[in-house]
Amino acid sequence: CLARHGAEVIEGEVNRKILEQALRRKNAMVKETDIAAEIDRAAIAYGMIKEDKSPDRAKWIDKVVKESGGTVDLYIRDVVWPSVALKLLVGDKVQFTEAELQKAFASNYGERVEVLVCVLSDQRSATDVFNLARQSPGKEFFGKLCTQYSVEPISRANAGEVPPVRLNGGQPLIEREAFKLKTGDLSDIVVTGDKYILMYCVGRTKPIVSKLDDVRDQLIKDLQETKFRDMMSKTFDDLRTRAQIDNYLLGSVQSGKPGQDK
Repeated sequence: CLARHGAEVIEGEVNRKILEQALRRKNAMVKETDIAAEIDRAAIAYGMIKEDKSPDRAKWIDKVVKESGGTVDLYIRDVVWPSVALKLLVGDKVQFTEAELQKAFASNYGERVEVLVCVLSDQRSATDVFNLARQSPGKEFFGKLCTQYSVEPISRANAGEVPPVRLNGGQPLIEREAFKLKTGDLSDIVVTGDKYILMYCVGRTKPIVSKLDDVRDQLIKDLQETKFRDMMSKTFDDLRTRAQIDNYLLGSVQSGKPGQDK
């Protein structure tokens, strides 16, 4: 058991101990009502809702247990309890600006650029494909180039077709270049990481929602959830970094900072 599962189990125990100590310093504790509320939140988030619009807690737990192969107690201990603990530690600190709301609206509901994409592994092959595409412009020929030269499996298999590019989607270089393009345009070579990317503009999508106020409540809810989860992750990472941990099973030591719990 130790050889197969020891490292994973003790990691979970250490993480729980860190959270328990942080809660104690804050004079906070996880209550049964908090556990129930978090399970209900997860059920709603994954569409487990009864006819009366209330969360179907039993159905959600049954799904989790079947997929994980564990038990209800393990799910509550290893997933629900840590999530609730971090929420208590983070508190009501989530704030965002109107500008962030505008960015979220553009990302989720704004116009998108439909492109064919060819991903190359080096500058030379990217330049060669770029020159070939310029010599014979057109969607069909660029698609053939993608099938022949792209090193990315999806674009290679689908003749360059990929999901439309949206604003604020986490790829600023690609987004900036894509939104410069008009239908029929070929992009410059975009270098991101160790890949070289070419795009051919097929067109633009038409936004289904034109006014932010029509979806403001949902956007606020989604933005709060996203930022809250990000803060939870950062809070735990900080607690973990500052903790002193002597792991006798793995023979590892983490010094932490003076004055921290052990």
